[in-house]
Amino acid sequence: MNMLYYLIKFIFFISLISSNFSVKFIYSYMEKYNYEKMICECGKQFITQRSFCSHRGGGCDEFKKLKESILTYNFLYENITINKYPINHISYLIKKEKNIFFSVISIMTQAKKFNIKTPSSSESCSNKITRQKYVETSLKRYGIKNTFQSPKTKETVQKRYGVDNVFQSQRVIDKIQNDEHYLEKYGMTRKKLLSLRNKDNWKNKTEKEKNDFICKSFQSDKACYNRTHSKGYWISNIELKIEKIFIENHINYEKQFCIKLGPKKRKFYDFKLTHNILLEINGDYWHANPQSYKSSDILMYKFGKKTAQDIWNKDLEKNEIAKQHGYDVITLWEKDINLAEKEQKLNEFVNREILCKLNL
Repeated sequence: MNMLYYLIKFIFFISLISSNFSVKFIYSYMEKYNYEKMICECGKQFITQRSFCSHRGGGCDEFKKLKESILTYNFLYENITINKYPINHISYLIKKEKNIFFSVISIMTQAKKFNIKTPSSSESCSNKITRQKYVETSLKRYGIKNTFQSPKTKETVQKRYGVDNVFQSQRVIDKIQNDEHYLEKYGMTRKKLLSLRNKDNWKNKTEKEKNDFICKSFQSDKACYNRTHSKGYWISNIELKIEKIFIENHINYEKQFCIKLGPKKRKFYDFKLTHNILLEINGDYWHANPQSYKSSDILMYKFGKKTAQDIWNKDLEKNEIAKQHGYDVITLWEKDINLAEKEQKLNEFVNREILCKLNL
């Protein structure tokens, strides 16, 4: 028993000497090669960043006073809520401007204290600043913008999954699209989760951000091109019926004709025919056919409620814009087209309503 006691004491003594020697050796090594020492505001020095952060997080009074003076409510609200900076970027800015290091956890803890919502991991990753920094780092280290395209990554993915891109793997695709995973983790299907996230993102956008998003997506040059060149994506069934007659009669036409009103503002019309004539094919419900609806009737859409009069005013404004640009507008209604087709007089109907006005 005595031997065991002395043995434990001996081992403890040796480890104590070794640890002291290790610390002295590390400090001398740092001084020799001019390594940057981590010194807290209270004067204590640290070898590793982990021990440095642990000391600060443990309740260093000097650091606490400094944190309260820099990470104020106004500072955090401006940079997180208004500027929408990622937390690591805020840490970088403080280090750059004041030469003081605050960990991401310190900043997030302080923000939580003020009830300021911090961005999630996915929001931080999709932030422009984070993406730009990622691209710069990738170019500097690997000479490419996306590390997934590096030869080493491709080789690893090819070895593990048999494809160049991990998202081309059927196993990964199945996992992403598997509702069981989402039900277990989030209590809802993937479709429902994405829908809620998109709605939350839209609610958190300012009016300017919403308008910019609409301009960049639905009214951009790319959207205009897609609408003009897509294979039936923007074409309804009743439009296809009319288009078929144009083809049979060798009528020149242009689908989804666009009138530009500004850099990011456009109006689309179903068809442009010869002699500056535009053709609109209106669905009875979507355009509130006056034969079926009164002006005060309310129609329910995914984007909200609209009265029939509101829809008519919008269509009237669209037609006025066309006239101001030198076009005449012909409007055909779904109800009339379907009736003519039922009576097998669709060709006659199109000839009477359109082709005669083209003097063909």
